[in-house]
Amino acid sequence: MNHHVLNNNQLTNLGIFIPFTFVIVAARGRGVPEDLAKYLVAILNAASTFGRTIPNYYADKVGRFTVFVGCCFITTIFLLGIWLPVSGTGGIVTFTVLFGFSSGAVFSLLPACLAQISEIQKIGVRNGVLFSVNAVAVLIGSPIAGELISHDHGKFRTMQGFSGAMLAAGFIVYLSLWIKLGGLKKGVKV
Repeated sequence: MNHHVLNNNQLTNLGIFIPFTFVIVAARGRGVPEDLAKYLVAILNAASTFGRTIPNYYADKVGRFTVFVGCCFITTIFLLGIWLPVSGTGGIVTFTVLFGFSSGAVFSLLPACLAQISEIQKIGVRNGVLFSVNAVAVLIGSPIAGELISHDHGKFRTMQGFSGAMLAAGFIVYLSLWIKLGGLKKGVKV
């Protein structure tokens, strides 16, 4: 099994689930009214529905890893470029919709990418191992982020930076895997 996928997925999952846990409290801390803030996870998940379908259509046309790596990149950009610096209702809602869409694509394309690089009789076992490893990263990501908020005296920038840094590190490893699989070669559908 390609260990890049497993190791990298831990990095990605350390960061990608933190907004699901903290988007509401971070929004409240940045001036979003309570009656809207409580719906941000629902908005994020609604946008994720479109992210789990539309990019998959294009992945079949241009390559699963190509779309997956692109979605990892834009998810990182949304985290570091919008969520980290933004304040106010419009910016937070914009981040929530964009991040929901792009993270949905990351979640839904990973099993297809794993299947692409696996022998057919090993796909089930490899997906089981992959998601078992994911569970550990998801389990420890939010407590780490909560501790970062405590050390930042109730502010969210360190937690958001950590989340973005983990996604960026994951993106770099996925990018190297994409290149190794031939992603830079013209006409190759990876």
